[in-house]
Amino acid sequence: MLSMESQSDQPHWDGSGWKVEDLSTILDALPEASVVLNPDNSFAYISQLARIVPLFNHGKIEYPQLLAQIDKARSAGRIVEEDYELVHPDAAVPWSVRVRVAPISPRHTLVLLEDRTRVLQADATRREFVVNASHELKTPVGAISLLAETIHDNADDVQAVETFSTQLVKESRRLTKLVYEIISLARLQDGRLPAKPRPMLAIEAINDALDQVRTAAEDANITLNTDFPQGEDILVHADLELLTSALQNLLENAIRYSNPGGHVNVTLRENDNVVMEVADDGIGISEEDQGRIFERFYRVDPARSRSTGGTGLGLSIVKHVVSDLNGSIHVNSKPGEGATFIITLPRHTSHHPDAKQIALTKEQE
Repeated sequence: MLSMESQSDQPHWDGSGWKVEDLSTILDALPEASVVLNPDNSFAYISQLARIVPLFNHGKIEYPQLLAQIDKARSAGRIVEEDYELVHPDAAVPWSVRVRVAPISPRHTLVLLEDRTRVLQADATRREFVVNASHELKTPVGAISLLAETIHDNADDVQAVETFSTQLVKESRRLTKLVYEIISLARLQDGRLPAKPRPMLAIEAINDALDQVRTAAEDANITLNTDFPQGEDILVHADLELLTSALQNLLENAIRYSNPGGHVNVTLRENDNVVMEVADDGIGISEEDQGRIFERFYRVDPARSRSTGGTGLGLSIVKHVVSDLNGSIHVNSKPGEGATFIITLPRHTSHHPDAKQIALTKEQE
């Protein structure tokens, strides 16, 4: 049963045969915040959701634009719908709402408020993603087209064909990687690559990721080091494929931003959670950049990233994967002193004596 704002304990008769209380069940079931107004704009009814809306939480409506909308609906005798962008002191971004005002009787007016902030933010994010992805795709596509034309025009020059075809292969691989990462990130954001956590040995994902990057490390003259003190038996509750992908992206990033002759260290340890660290002794990350490195297509050093095949999507993928695995990631770094990325994931807490054997069996399946 609804809580009435009216001081009267008597049923609130509308005068047309129904009571405002009769709407309570319906209005509380709606996803919109709702209030029913008396002729003087006092509340005949306010839904539980509406009680936390700043427009209504003082027991009356004071927002001029909404008051004008209410007067317009009453005078016209019809539904009036408007979109607002409100600034709330506790909100980091403007609050976008859609408000419908409908006269529902000679005495009462219904106000429905839909919070559209997240919907509009999601639309803006998708548009930005499409624009950025299109921009990023232009570079390798343009390079491939130019290289193909150059090879065609120099078909009789063996040396030129060899040189330009090598570059063509490089750009093709870069394009393939970019398309793959765009698809992967889109699927992660849309929930189409759902994590399927299970008890598994953390070292398995680390070793798989290391195997994927060894050739790149050798080509860049980067030494890969591991530190697993008693780490071989650490069980983590995670998805092997997704966790391997996240670690591989961190390792590729560390190799990319390290100087020849540098080192990349991978550490595994256990406390209340499972902690995996990927550290390099490369160029480091400024404090300003640290606040943005997990954004899509953001690069600390665009020139280096592009020259080494970086897409600007790796850390965004890592962030989504870790979040889907109920973990966290943060970075410690100073310019010129390298960077350490730290992933923290839930530890598998089963006390079953055969937990390790179960994990091993699953790995072998």
